Amino acid sequence: MINFLNNTIKAETVTIILIVVFSYISYVFGKNLINKILESKSKRVQTLKSTLNYILTILIWVMAITLILPEIGIEFSALIAGAGIVGLFLSLGTGTIIKDFFGGIVIIFEDLFDVGDEIEVKNLKGKVINFDLRKTTISVIKNRKEIIYYIPNSEMTVVANLSKKNKEK
Repeated sequence: MINFLNNTIKAETVTIILIVVFSYISYVFGKNLINKILESKSKRVQTLKSTLNYILTILIWVMAITLILPEIGIEFSALIAGAGIVGLFLSLGTGTIIKDFFGGIVIIFEDLFDVGDEIEVKNLKGKVINFDLRKTTISVIKNRKEIIYYIPNSEMTVVANLSKKNKEK
């Protein structure tokens, strides 16, 4: 009986180690693949690259945990039900952040503006000084003073890129 338990514990330990090693190898391979495909130094590509690396990390962690939990005897179906309830509450509380994130993705893929462009949004005319998936930062000069505005990407519904027409000539 003790021999059986020792063999079972050894088998579970080996399985968990293999899952962790395979997950790490998958992460390194995926990260290298993303970096190889997206080699450009532009701010837009760097933002996209960091986003894809973040998504890759989350996916690999979720898959590894999903595979490890049954090995240590945790009932997975109960966790899924609980995660569904937690997910519902999180989605209600983070709806705006999710909208900002998808707004940032739209800005990247539609190439609406770049850092350094002069834009007009929400009656503000200024220079884009930073952009990430959640917000756009613009510098506006009013009464000879620089004012920094942080605009969530979900609110970037009507944007005039005043630099775009100069770039296309």
